[in-house]
Amino acid sequence: MDERSLTYRGLAEATRKLDGKGITHAHINMLANGHDKPSMRAMELIAAACEVDPDYFAEYRLAAAMRELDPAEVGLEQALENLGIEVQGQALNTAFKRFKEIADRKKTVSAMDLEALVTDELREEIAGYQLEWFDVEASTRRPPHATVGITTPDGEEVTGSFTGDGPVDAIFRAINAATGVDARLREFRVDAVTGGQDALGDTSVVVEVGGVIGAGQGVSTDILEAGARAYVRALSNAIRRRAARADEAAASAESVPTP
Repeated sequence: MDERSLTYRGLAEATRKLDGKGITHAHINMLANGHDKPSMRAMELIAAACEVDPDYFAEYRLAAAMRELDPAEVGLEQALENLGIEVQGQALNTAFKRFKEIADRKKTVSAMDLEALVTDELREEIAGYQLEWFDVEASTRRPPHATVGITTPDGEEVTGSFTGDGPVDAIFRAINAATGVDARLREFRVDAVTGGQDALGDTSVVVEVGGVIGAGQGVSTDILEAGARAYVRALSNAIRRRAARADEAAASAESVPTP
């Protein structure tokens, strides 16, 4: 907006000229100040008015990636495949049954809900990074510091250490350091599965790796452990999806006839 000397009113008028309706300047003001979540249509209109590609906005890239994980948009089997998980036979039937149970309780099924459809046994069968252990030092006098041990898809154990804004952030950054993957946290949620002092924490994570989204979930009485396992699974899923896309692009390039 600044580069094109557009005010909120000017941008609103520009979007109105595009489709006859546009976005009001009041709504644009709310979006700019983080008081509302932009829809894909809104981001497409704003991008067109500013003469940039919608992918310029990280929120648009995230929304587009999440659409690929929406069973209502692409179907359950394809959504699971887009998540990096191939499920067939009885496992697919079980996943569909659990999907129906979640859909009956909620209006929409998120990528994190989708990842939860896959049983822990199936997750462990899928090649990916695995959390082996972690250690966290936290106090009010210095930033939290975490060290983690990760097993790679090849079976090698690697370690990484990092500081963060909090214990969870430190663990996530340490996982990035251990794996050498620049994963960006996009969503983090903690829900209580059971009550009481020994309650299980159900932690869900969405990360972005090179423009590709991955979701993961972890359950433990220790929220830090649940979060770490969810992050590692999300990172592994994102890497699998990115590799699958690269293979598809390579196959498409090979199928193009040379002149």
